[in-house]
Amino acid sequence: MTEKQEATIKCPFFVKTWANSLECESLIGRSAMLTRFSSSAAMKEHVRRCCAREDGGSCPLALNLYDKYRRQEELERKRKQERKEMYLKEA
Repeated sequence: MTEKQEATIKCPFFVKTWANSLECESLIGRSAMLTRFSSSAAMKEHVRRCCAREDGGSCPLALNLYDKYRRQEELERKRKQERKEMYLKEA
């Protein structure tokens, strides 16, 4: 926001803001998602409801990013377990 910020951004996916736009981490690696709001008031309301919360509140982008990382962690745990089991079979 270009004027005085009224909320502390806590969402871990937030990158930066200007005018009526928010830039956040994207679902695609090394890219960003730009969300433009119709007004400063609309953006402030979104920031208050979503960006000011560590869990991203009801923001669809934050919900999808949390799901993305949860699935990646599950896949990595599964791969580690498979490697462990393979190592035990070879021993």
